[in-house]
Amino acid sequence: MVSSTGNRINYNYIRVRRRRRKMPRYLKLILAFVGGYLLFCFFVGGYQIWQLKGEISQYNQQKEELLMEQQELQNELAALQEPEMIEKIARESLGMVKPGEILIIPAIPGENLSKPKDVKIEDLRD
Repeated sequence: MVSSTGNRINYNYIRVRRRRRKMPRYLKLILAFVGGYLLFCFFVGGYQIWQLKGEISQYNQQKEELLMEQQELQNELAALQEPEMIEKIARESLGMVKPGEILIIPAIPGENLSKPKDVKIEDLRD
């Protein structure tokens, strides 16, 4: 570009001085405190999230264990409702007999007669 006097103006060498307004010191301090507080809150929130994720994983593991136990108990309940199992429990633990059968309990004279034994679920499955 050529000026009105015929000289070329080089804009690279012309520096326009802009006045930068200085930020007051108290404003810098306030911004520093606010920034520090926000950073602190960020880290505290992250720590709380980390703790909650740990608790969630513990509860999920506990849930899996309880679901397995529930399945085992349902299987045991289904096994105890079978007629053969009911008969076995009635005969062994309650000393019951079918009509027409005679219950023979071996006993030694002078000693107390034994009671029918308690039946455990593990023994019944054998």
